[in-house]
Amino acid sequence: MDDFRSPINDCGLLDLGYVGDPFTWWNKQSEPNNIYERLDRALVNPDWVDLHPTLMLHHLAMESSDHNPIKISRPVNTVRQEFGDINKKLSETRKRLAFLDSCQPTEDIVTERKNLCSEIDKLLTQDEIYLRQRSRCDFLKDGDRNLKASGRRRRNKITKLMNANGDSATEEDDIQKLAHNYFTELFTSTEPADFDEALI
Repeated sequence: MDDFRSPINDCGLLDLGYVGDPFTWWNKQSEPNNIYERLDRALVNPDWVDLHPTLMLHHLAMESSDHNPIKISRPVNTVRQEFGDINKKLSETRKRLAFLDSCQPTEDIVTERKNLCSEIDKLLTQDEIYLRQRSRCDFLKDGDRNLKASGRRRRNKITKLMNANGDSATEEDDIQKLAHNYFTELFTSTEPADFDEALI
């Protein structure tokens, strides 16, 4: 599995995440032999996320295959675009509800009040979806910053050093000792023999 993860990290790819069933494969066995796994996923780079912040991966229903089909699409509710300003609609709906509460309860008012309560629930759900999508985008951007730092660390890491005899050190402790000994000798010598070597 590390052989699979390593190139993904080296390429700076991120798992897009998903909406729907947490698993994409099932061995079609009954208890106690059933196995569920998330095998299928979408890998994207941070630039792709910046270009398509609202796209999400959906795990669709498993039909004839042992895999769930996956599909990348816009969320069902791209709330701010499709539904306008939710806070404004919530405010207007609540004002209307407060007005109805001050009226004599007739059958029409009770019906309208029920409809307004349903509308408020719907708007709150849409707002929750929007906030979840937005926090997910923020998380992916933060992950991108962390990924760039990890990439720098990986590029700047010394994985092998050679001593004056041509012997190489690849273990971290050996590399540290070799570097320490080299610089200790270099800076404690009163007359370094080769300045070019000191500059390398």
